[in-house]
This record gives sequence, structure tokens and C-alpha cells, in this order.
Amino acid sequence: VQLPPNTDSFLYLGAEYMSIVRSLKKEPTGTTSTAIKWCAVGKAETDKCDMWSINSIADDTTAIECQNAHTVEECMKKIMRKEADAMAVDGGQVYTAGKCGLVPALVEQYNADLCSASGASASSYYAVAVVKKNSGVTWEKLQGKRSCHTGIGRTAGWNVPMGIIHSQTNNCDFTQFFASGCAPGADPTSPFCQQCAGSGKAVGDESKCKASAEEQYYGYAGAFRCLVEGAGDVAFIKHTIVEENSGGKNPATWASGVNADDYQLICPGKGPVAVSDYANCHLARVPAHAVVTRPESRNEVVRILLEQQVK
Repeated sequence: VQLPPNTDSFLYLGAEYMSIVRSLKKEPTGTTSTAIKWCAVGKAETDKCDMWSINSIADDTTAIECQNAHTVEECMKKIMRKEADAMAVDGGQVYTAGKCGLVPALVEQYNADLCSASGASASSYYAVAVVKKNSGVTWEKLQGKRSCHTGIGRTAGWNVPMGIIHSQTNNCDFTQFFASGCAPGADPTSPFCQQCAGSGKAVGDESKCKASAEEQYYGYAGAFRCLVEGAGDVAFIKHTIVEENSGGKNPATWASGVNADDYQLICPGKGPVAVSDYANCHLARVPAHAVVTRPESRNEVVRILLEQQVK
């Protein structure tokens, strides 16, 4: 597994081992607060967390406190250091988190009817490739096009499509396949940062291609926005994203006027098809996103999050 570039002893040895080391050194291992310290990546997620924290207050006590970091990897490090307790991550990042000693606590469920159902099957979603209608782009004609990704190492946005492309080309240098693109978290000098928008600043934009919400094309909605605004020819996202960001459901300016019927899905040997036909044209069905935490904190994190869900 590719570990974060800022790997240190906490990430390498694991939370359990480091807890033992701290105990031997008689170092404090955490605070006595009963609240969950939720780690948010970037300003936008931190703002949402702050609102969640306010809404979680009961009897003058908050159930959620917010920490923040610039990247998912930095949040993982904070959880291992016990500076934070939990965060939500993509399926591909769950694997990395596990290698760093963290464990899943809860997973997302995309069917509301199954949330309270006993014996419900494991939650999952479809990784899909979206193109503009009548663009002429098919899976077989992807080479040389511009691509929009949720982020480096993300399941639907990177691991799945690039895995399929590698199996077809036997070449790990994807810069030889796509002309350019936006894959937040890529090397800033890479063609996969060329199409990224950053925070929108005219000059001195340090957010460009960062794997955080400061990069406008980061994440699912960001990758779709990359396609909508013409920065790419194909977006690798989750099957629900087009519907969630069209027909006025997303109040953001960029989503104004977006119509789901103006987009289609492509997949190997099939397509373009309607975005609603994801069950028959997708790249893979993959595990849902999950909340990760330290093993010793799992039960408390689950308890508090389930209480918050009821509210």
C-alpha cells in the first residue's frame, strides 16, 4: 500500500503500539472530553462540522468538536495522535487507514429504507464514467482526452478507472493515456494537475490540485464540476452525483442550469447510456464510504454518531 508521503512513527507503528509507548513514558494519551473530535479536511468541511457541532449541543454540552487538516492523510495522523477521533473516508482510503491502525466504525447507506432494516446487505455504490451527451466520447475513445478525478487514491475517482485502463494498456504511466486532467493530490507538475481550478484566486493560488475542498474540482461534486465547466471530457464519480447536482438540487452557481439528461455514462464495450442506467453501465460496484477511528474509540464513536443520526 502507498502510505502518505509524510509518514512518521505514528503512521508506521500504529496507534496501539504508540499507546503502549506513551504509557511506558507516562505520557497523557488523550483528553477526558466525552465529545467526538471530528476531523474535517479543508475550510468547507470545517464549516459544515462547525454547524454540526452547534446543532449537537444538548444540556450545554456538545457531542461533536471539530479539528481540521489540509489533507486526509493529515487527519489520519491526527486521529492516531489522539488529536482527533474520527473522520469519513473513501473506500480506497479505508484500506490505507487500516494499514495505519485505524478501523471502520460506520459505513454510509445510500438507500434510506435500509438504514433501519435488520440484516441489510453491505452498503455499496457504483463507480461510473460520465461524459457530456453527444460529445462522441466512448470508453474506446478515451485515450488522449482530458479526465476529471475525485482525487489520487480515491476508489471511484482513481483506483477503479485507472485499474481498468492499466489492465487494457499494461502501462502504469497514465500521463501517456490522458492528455491532461485534474486529479487532486497529484504532483503539482503532473499533467493531472493541469486542469485543476484551485480556489479561484487569480494569482498565488496554493490550493490548486490540493486534495482538499479548497480545490474546486476535488471530490465527487468537484470532479463533476470539472466536466460541467469544460475542464475535462470525462468524470470518474459515484453513480448518484449527477442526479444530486442537477435539476436545481445543488444551489451552487456552477450547478445552476445543469440538467441530468445532458450527461451520459460510458463503460467498456457499452455506452453512451442514460445516467439512470448505472446498474448496467458502470466500472465497478465498490464498498461504501466509512467513518474510521482508533480501535479503542470505536464503540463510543458509534454510539454518539447513531445518537446524532436520530437527531
